[in-house]
Amino acid sequence: MSTAPREDKPPPSCEYGRPRCHAQPARFYANGWFCNDHPAGRAAHPRTTP
Repeated sequence: MSTAPREDKPPPSCEYGRPRCHAQPARFYANGWFCNDHPAGRAAHPRTTP
């Protein structure tokens, strides 16, 4: 059994945008962690029909 202290990791934050959003709480999706404002990393500017 290891007696080394455990490293506490910070809670996950939103990975959307540049610079990153970093909002919490964030939920895990197939392409990363995202907040309620950026579910599944949706596009910032949705496509429009021509």
